Amino acid sequence: MNKDDARTIASGLFPSGQDVKSLTPEGREEIRRAVDVILRLYDHNAARLELALEQLDKAAAEIDRLRKDGWQPIATAPKDEMFIYYEKRDGKRCVGLAYLAKDGGWRDSEGAWTNRINPTHWRPLPELPK
Repeated sequence: MNKDDARTIASGLFPSGQDVKSLTPEGREEIRRAVDVILRLYDHNAARLELALEQLDKAAAEIDRLRKDGWQPIATAPKDEMFIYYEKRDGKRCVGLAYLAKDGGWRDSEGAWTNRINPTHWRPLPELPK
C-alpha cells in the first residue's frame, strides 16, 4: 500500500462531494492519523507475511533436500505401502522394511503387527531389477 492507496481509503471516509480540503485542520489531522495507523498495520502484517514466506521457503528446500537424498520424515510415510525405514535403537542405526497400516499400527515386512520399531525417516523401495 502506498500513499495514493491510503488517500483512496481515506476518501471513503468523507460524505460525497467533500474532500480533504473542505475539512478543518483538526479533521485533516484525524484523517492523517488514521491513514498512518493503516499504513503501520499494513507494514507490520507485510513483515510478518514476508517472514512466514521465508520460513516456508526454508521448509520447502529441506523437503527437496530430503527427497533428493531419498529419506523423508516419517510423518510423510504412505499408509499400507511397504517402505524402507530408519531408526536409532540403543545408539545404533537400524534399517528395515515395514509399513504403516491405516489404523496407525506398524507391520513388519511379513505383515505381522509390531511395536518394536520407532522409525524417524522412510524412503520408497527401489525399482525392481529387470
